[in-house]
Amino acid sequence: ASAGMHLTSEKRVRKAKRAGLAAATFDVVAASWVAHKARASEWTPAHRDQVAASIGNHLSKLHSLPVSSITAPITSPIIDAVKRRAPQMAAKVEPRLHSILDHAVRRGLIDRNPLPRPPPSKRSNRHFPAVVDLPGIGAILRAADAGECFRGVRRAHLLLAFTAQRVSEVVNAEWSEFDLTVGLWTIPRARMKKKDAQRGPNDVPLPPGVVAQLKEWRRADGAKSRYVMPALKPERAITPEGGEEF
Repeated sequence: ASAGMHLTSEKRVRKAKRAGLAAATFDVVAASWVAHKARASEWTPAHRDQVAASIGNHLSKLHSLPVSSITAPITSPIIDAVKRRAPQMAAKVEPRLHSILDHAVRRGLIDRNPLPRPPPSKRSNRHFPAVVDLPGIGAILRAADAGECFRGVRRAHLLLAFTAQRVSEVVNAEWSEFDLTVGLWTIPRARMKKKDAQRGPNDVPLPPGVVAQLKEWRRADGAKSRYVMPALKPERAITPEGGEEF
């Protein structure tokens, strides 16, 4: 079905180019951009659908507009509304909107991108103390859901919250380390900060709710999958910074 939708959007883009700029609406160009990015970045179908859904949910007011008519005064109120509702989501939606219009330029549908480039995200070197209270942890997990995290990042958040292991140990966790029958995660000493072999592996008991969630992930990934926190290319794990998410 997805391939058919992509083919339809590409045909509509070609038809729009032949008919003139007025026929190229934002939703057509956005669908073409999603298909292009999914191929170029080797997105999983689930991530592709998440990106398409975020565009559909937050940029719906642009869908029927000719891409040649879109300007900063039109998009600014839309992005500002997303920032008020979900600031973390806006940090994804605004760059996607800019990239979609860059795609329109490359396809010859508009001469230039009319929007200013979004400012780069600011990194802070401040120390942030660990959140240890239950309401605070719950708020972090809810914010992660609102931020449309990629599946590997979403999983890492959950496992970190319920096991309190190091980030490097969580993101590189492999399915072979888990015994979901007894609810135990055995982390090999070689993957831990202190690699003294005589200390043995680290056995981490898992609460029933996490075991149930892990079983769902395992079924979704298939028996041949290796990493519990897969990257966009599932043969690799995500990075400690949650890398490979667009």
